[in-house]
Amino acid sequence: MKKSELINLRKMYVSELDRLNRIKELLNEETCKELINLSKLNVDEYKSIDNLKVLIDVLKDYASSALARELDADILLILTAVDKVYLNYKKDNEIGLDEIHTKEIDTYIKDRQFAEGSMLPKILACVDFVNNSDNKLAIITSLDKALEALKGKTGTRIKK
Repeated sequence: MKKSELINLRKMYVSELDRLNRIKELLNEETCKELINLSKLNVDEYKSIDNLKVLIDVLKDYASSALARELDADILLILTAVDKVYLNYKKDNEIGLDEIHTKEIDTYIKDRQFAEGSMLPKILACVDFVNNSDNKLAIITSLDKALEALKGKTGTRIKK
């Protein structure tokens, strides 16, 4: 291997180490407090162990958004139990959403279309990512549909 190739490999390695160290910095106590504030959760409501599981689930969505922004990701992919976001979920008039613009989401939230401990934090994390990025995209889908969603064939795409 040539000296120039070794130098380039070292630069890439150092760059990756810098990114990993930045991620570690992001996952500190102060960041957790910021995530709780961003999520607008009343932490006192989550003191039981069952509620604590919900709190952790909610915070992971916000952490994913913050991490994706920090890494300058083009797409935030949130995986969940359903293939896309639904209005009137599990009702006779259920409607799957292929695409949502962030301006529309407030109306759906006011109409209580998204469950607080499950889909709502995912939606809000996606909105946070999209609104704080230039021309970025967030997608919500299931693990088994992730590749299809990245190809634009399924999932809910969230855009500005």
